Amino acid sequence: MHQAVRSGHSRSLANIVIMLSGLGRLQEAESTMQESVRHREKLFPASHPTNSFGYHALADIKVKLKKFDDAEALYRKSLSINRAAAGDDNHATLDDLLSLIQLLCDHGRRAEAQPFLDLCAEIAPRKLAEPNSFDANWFTKYATTLARIGLADECSELLERAAPAAEARLPESDPNRQHLMRALAGARSRPSTIPVR
Repeated sequence: MHQAVRSGHSRSLANIVIMLSGLGRLQEAESTMQESVRHREKLFPASHPTNSFGYHALADIKVKLKKFDDAEALYRKSLSINRAAAGDDNHATLDDLLSLIQLLCDHGRRAEAQPFLDLCAEIAPRKLAEPNSFDANWFTKYATTLARIGLADECSELLERAAPAAEARLPESDPNRQHLMRALAGARSRPSTIPVR
């Protein structure tokens, strides 16, 4: 019972962080998330995926505060935990990969990001082939990341491949499907950067 109460305290702190971030109170969000991370580290072994959630959330705040070295270390820590616990195709691992790619590319470190980009390119066909589910949210984030780092054509190609799976496996009312379809419409409206021969 005591551990459940303490775990609930950690979740409450994480909810407060979301509210503080939304209000632009980033220093308070950072210190509150650090407290939440410390609580998680006391409750769970270092390699537990629950800790990785805290590291990723704290890294997101560090990015907003322009503490990029701290953010990178936290994203890498979260990625390491999630890959060890659940492999490369797990949603949390994929989120870590995309965040790390974005951070590295934003700071001119594309060569360091390339192995992670290659891994996402390997994962995407497996995610498309999953028969009973479709992670439209991840595909939209992946495509958005590609567009933001200057790979607009790769973004469009990914969305074109993902759209039929979203249409086949998700109801039309699903917000993640709708978001993906809006991203596809936006990608289709941009001119291609592929040279015409």
